Amino acid sequence: MERRRLDAVVVGAGSAGAAVAWQLARRGLRVAAIDRRPLERCGARWVNGIPIWTFDEADVPRPEPPELRGEGGTFLLLGKDERGTLRLPDAPPAAVDMRKLVSRLHEACRSEGVELRGRARIRDLDLRGERPEGLVCSVEREGGGREDLRLEADLFVDASGMRGALRERVPALAGHCPRVPLEHSIVAVPSARYEGNED
Repeated sequence: MERRRLDAVVVGAGSAGAAVAWQLARRGLRVAAIDRRPLERCGARWVNGIPIWTFDEADVPRPEPPELRGEGGTFLLLGKDERGTLRLPDAPPAAVDMRKLVSRLHEACRSEGVELRGRARIRDLDLRGERPEGLVCSVEREGGGREDLRLEADLFVDASGMRGALRERVPALAGHCPRVPLEHSIVAVPSARYEGNED
C-alpha cells in the first residue's frame, strides 16, 4: 500500500473543500484533497446565488464572466414552505456557475501543489484518541484497477457537506454533528433570473 505523509487531508473537493485545500497549501502546507466523485463532477452542478462579499471574506478572487453569470436582486433563504422565507435585501447575490468556480479552485490547488484525487473511496480511518491520524482510501491506478492509498496528517477537514463522510467515522464528532433532516434544510436562491441561465 502506498503511503503519504501530509500536513492536511481534505475530504470533499467541491467549492468548500477545494477552497480550504488551496488556502492551506498557499500557506506552505502539504495538502491532499479527495472526493468520491470524478474531479470534473465535484461540488454543485448549477448556477448559485452567492453574496459577492463572501469571496472577499474567504480571500478568494471574485468570479468573472463566464463564471459570473449576473449580479443583483434580493437574496432569499427558503424553508420547506413559504412561511420559512427570509429576505436579505442588503446582500445582493452574484449568480455563479458553480462548475466553473470548482474548476477554477481546482486549478488554484494544482498551482500550489495540492494532490487532488477523484473517485477516492474511504475504506478505513485510524484514530488516536478522538482525532483522525490516517485514512485509507481506494483510488484508481493510472493503468487501470484500484489500489489502497494511506494518507496520514495532523489535520483532517470534512468538506463533504451533509454527507459527513469523515465526521460519521469519528465517534466524538458523529454524536455532535447529527445529519440534518430534510425538513430542516433550506434552499438559497436569487429572486431575479439571470440572462443565459439555462440551469
